[in-house]
This record gives sequence, C-alpha cells and structure tokens, in this order.
Amino acid sequence: MLRELGTLAMLAAMITAAEDRPAKEPWRWTDEERIRARFSPGSAASRVEEARTADRGAPALSMPRRPKAGRPRTTDADTLIPTDYIDGSLHPELLLPIELFNDLVLSGYSPDPSEDVTEFRRETLGRWREFGLSRDPHDLLLEETAEMVKILRTDRRRARKREPGAAAHAGSTSGSPYLCEASEALRRVQRALGPADYSAFLALLYGTLAPGRRSFSVEPLEKIEADLRSRVRGCE
Repeated sequence: MLRELGTLAMLAAMITAAEDRPAKEPWRWTDEERIRARFSPGSAASRVEEARTADRGAPALSMPRRPKAGRPRTTDADTLIPTDYIDGSLHPELLLPIELFNDLVLSGYSPDPSEDVTEFRRETLGRWREFGLSRDPHDLLLEETAEMVKILRTDRRRARKREPGAAAHAGSTSGSPYLCEASEALRRVQRALGPADYSAFLALLYGTLAPGRRSFSVEPLEKIEADLRSRVRGCE
C-alpha cells in the first residue's frame, strides 16, 4: 500500500512538472526555468524511479559503492541511492547550457588531442548549418576556450604527479579557476555570436550533446542546486 502511494505521488509530481514546463524548445529555456523545474519538489525522485523502472542504461543506479558520511543509502549499506538522474534524451530542458558547453570543451577541445577529439568536433560542430548558424563556430571556440584547455592541461599534469591543487574538471568545486573560466568563456561566446547565432549554437548543443548525456548525482539536492547556481553566476 505504501509503495503504491509513493508511486502515485511520484506520478503526480511528474504530471505537475510537465504542466509547469513552458511550451518551447529546450534550448530556449532560461537558466532559472531549468533550475526551478529540475529541483521542483518530488521531480528528482520521480526521475530516479523512472530510470529504475525503464532500466535505460543506468547501471550506476544499482552500482555497489561505499557511501561517504552523510550520503543517502539503500537497505544495502554498500549501495548508494541516487538523489537525481537526468536522461538528456527525455529531459534536455533540465540541462544547463554551461553543462553542455563543458561537455563540448572536454570532448572536442581536449588538452590531449587525438583522432577521437577531431572526429567528435567534426560530427558535432560540423552540423552548424543544420542548426541555423551563419558561420562555423570552431575558430571562435578554439580562441575562447584556450584558457579552459590550459587549466585542464595543468590540472591533469598535477593529477598525474599527484600534486596538491589538481581539480576534477567535471566536478570541481564551485569557484574553482576552471569553472570560473568556463562561465566567462560561454559569456564571451554569447557576445561574439550575437543573439541569433547564439540561439542557434545552443540549439546545436541541445540537438547533438543533450540526447546522449546521462547525469547521475548522489549529493544532496540542495548542494547540487547551489553549485549549479554558482556555475551560472560564474565568478562575478
């Protein structure tokens, strides 16, 4: 009975969230709309249950891990309970532009260039006309992400040498040099492209990167929201 009530509550949360969503393309959402929908009461739990039920390539949802202090756990003391799970093919509007921009830089402008990096960039940015851009954004991105790549290169070198100060590029603490620069770089790209091309650039990110993105979180939702808001603000 309790399980049925819990399922009904999750379904109600999903329906409410769907009703609250603006009827527009995912790349046209504002950051505030994304964050409000992502952290509306019950929505994260409903997405976790949705992923568990559908079993859409989400092995981490049942991956045995030793939980850290303060993190939630299941009845199995060695298995983490995710606090949120976002399938970008189903909920692209919940992903922030800064998250997809970071994915683009890590995969397409890696400090360790390879054929895979070049191919990724070709398959992603090579579709710029399809998404309505008036020009190929590669040269602009190469210039504006140079400092991000430089920080990545330094962090990786420090990590290999196990030096203090090396940050994890994807999950660095808010306010870290890398995430500060990522926020500033995206703002520079926005200014350089102008409104129409920037909208098309976001359409490209949401059309090519979001469908393959799976975001799995075990941190408290309040911390995740605070970190995301900090990333949006940058280091102002």
